[in-house]
Amino acid sequence: MSRFSIIFSSIVALFMGILQLFGIDVYLGKAGTVKASLENGVFFICFGLIFLFISKFIQEKQEKYTKCPKCKEVFNYQELKDGKCKYCEDIETIEIKEYYKKYSNENDK
Repeated sequence: MSRFSIIFSSIVALFMGILQLFGIDVYLGKAGTVKASLENGVFFICFGLIFLFISKFIQEKQEKYTKCPKCKEVFNYQELKDGKCKYCEDIETIEIKEYYKKYSNENDK
């Protein structure tokens, strides 16, 4: 699950818990209606808080892009074999940020 979906789920659960505490029944689609009760309200609020706590520890995977200094082609690092350019074979690609630091004159184009 992505971090966004966990945070969204926790907000929905917290909202449902608050509605339950105020005595409002919550409709859950095919599962039917959950009758308002203190136990259900506390359960939904605890569920939402646990999800919020878990979302603090989830790291989104950052994609790493590299560029070949010879052919100037940009690649996603996962699609390369040992970080070598697909087209130039033996040329080592450079991470995109490092590439533009080293070849800053290309940034002006």
